[in-house]
Amino acid sequence: MALPGRAQVVVIGGGVVGCSVAYHLARRGVTDVAVIEQRKLTHGSTWHAAGLIGQLRGTASLTGLIRASVATYAGLEARTGYATGWRAAGSLRVAASEARWAELRRMAALGTSFGLEVSLLSPGDAKELFPLLNDSGLHGAVYLPSDGYADPSQLTQSLAAGARAAGVRIIQDCRVQGFAGSDGRTDAGRITAVLTERGPVECETVVNATGMWGAATARMAGAGIAVTAVEHQYVVTERRPDISADLPTLRDPDARVYLKPESGALVVGGWEQGTRAPWLLPPGGATPRTPRLEIPADFGPELFSPDHERFAPLAEATANRIPAFGELGIQSWINGPIPFTPDGEPLIGRADEVANLFHCCGFSAGIAGAGGAGAAVANWIAEGDPGLDLAGLDPRRFGPRYCAPDLLAKSAVDAYGSYYSLSDSEGKR
Repeated sequence: MALPGRAQVVVIGGGVVGCSVAYHLARRGVTDVAVIEQRKLTHGSTWHAAGLIGQLRGTASLTGLIRASVATYAGLEARTGYATGWRAAGSLRVAASEARWAELRRMAALGTSFGLEVSLLSPGDAKELFPLLNDSGLHGAVYLPSDGYADPSQLTQSLAAGARAAGVRIIQDCRVQGFAGSDGRTDAGRITAVLTERGPVECETVVNATGMWGAATARMAGAGIAVTAVEHQYVVTERRPDISADLPTLRDPDARVYLKPESGALVVGGWEQGTRAPWLLPPGGATPRTPRLEIPADFGPELFSPDHERFAPLAEATANRIPAFGELGIQSWINGPIPFTPDGEPLIGRADEVANLFHCCGFSAGIAGAGGAGAAVANWIAEGDPGLDLAGLDPRRFGPRYCAPDLLAKSAVDAYGSYYSLSDSEGKR
């Protein structure tokens, strides 16, 4: 598609989050929108996301955000005519310790207060729902029938199709190179044009939905946010007849693993200790005492080599909880970059430095959060209010020191390793 010379809203980034923002803007009657993607849709971290969608979180705002995602995905295929892979298969979260069981009971009470249907189950009841489960040593489980999973690529393309049908323009293979105003960058703290390799696009509002490139995009506007990339691994097993598509998703936070069924196979991933911030470079070059963090602008659907040693503890824990996993071969291995912030939660809100720039990036669970985040940012732009209390996700919760490459990388790696920690904010994924 040709690059327009002007658009009311420019959304930078064609992953699931950017396409969701565009889709929801169009649903609210804001159709003079251009989505600009540097490669192809989904080509950042979206395409290799695991796709689990769990609504029960530790705060009302996060829970509300993902409930809005489920509401979007449940009716999306009927509205757009394009498949999403959404399946409301339910979810189980098991407790292998007394402390975890206390946490899950507390989360269940919170979930009920948020309006979710939540059930506390015995280990035997959990095994009935997930027959492959070894319930030995479990204290109980939480079950949410309205949770599920989606196909990341199909979901993104369905959101894009809905946006296009309403008049949104989606431009691929076009890199954003900067922003302009009367001072050469911004006009009295406002962006007046997005500068791309194909030319400028004048605009009234800009949304930074560039995922792990979020900090680099912000810097072009003179803003700073704390988001980087870390490696995340999961495997897809061989198929087996007793792995039904009707199985719920499963999380064993004490083992730091998650599972979902996929075409007769299992997707198994988790939050291993000691992951890597792949593009943190040692001191050198023009600033010899300062580490650099440079995510290649042309990085697309590439993956890293598997790190078998780092994944081994998760595989062992999974084989203990799901004995069938230990009997199955590995069909494919994914080790790709995902966005991560110092607390593992996304950045959603206005930029302090630029009045008409919104950040919506840093999603470690982008498929789960995209539908609700897109709706919130669209509400914010169209109505002046996101419709949710997003104070806990405000990009300003991290000061400038967190943007230093070495501290940002360390804090993101630490947050990744403690994603299911009892000492962390409860019930994230």
